[in-house]
Amino acid sequence: AVEGNAHGRDCNEIPIAGCIIAVENAFDSMTSEHPYRRALPRSEARQRIAHEAGKQFDPEVVRVFLTIPDEVWDSALRTTD
Repeated sequence: AVEGNAHGRDCNEIPIAGCIIAVENAFDSMTSEHPYRRALPRSEARQRIAHEAGKQFDPEVVRVFLTIPDEVWDSALRTTD
């Protein structure tokens, strides 16, 4: 069981779509440039997300998320440019 998110809810109480979006949103934020900090490399962002599996993020969602190969991210980023 997940300890909880920022609102103290167990991920079993949150729709799976919300758990997926939480991981994606964190990854996007970490790997994007911001006025207050530089973007992290994808590898570091993935390590941080893995570290939070079972704490901030649903561990099963993180497990699946971490299987996405770099080639898929490269392709997705090319299509948004």
